Amino acid sequence: MLYVYSEGRTSLSVNLDYAGSVTYTYPKAGPGNVWRVTAGPDGTLTDASGRSYPYLFWEGIAPRGY
Repeated sequence: MLYVYSEGRTSLSVNLDYAGSVTYTYPKAGPGNVWRVTAGPDGTLTDASGRSYPYLFWEGIAPRGY
């Protein structure tokens, strides 16, 4: 789970670079497991369609043999 705070409204891209297999993201990440959101000082994340989220979440299956 990722929480993002900024001093003002800031547009950002969060790229999930994971060696295993990503099985779920919330909100749904775009191609390449990238979220494009605007972060606000209260921690609210807003996507391009105007929907707001309190956090970014992902889960996955770890590769074998770590």
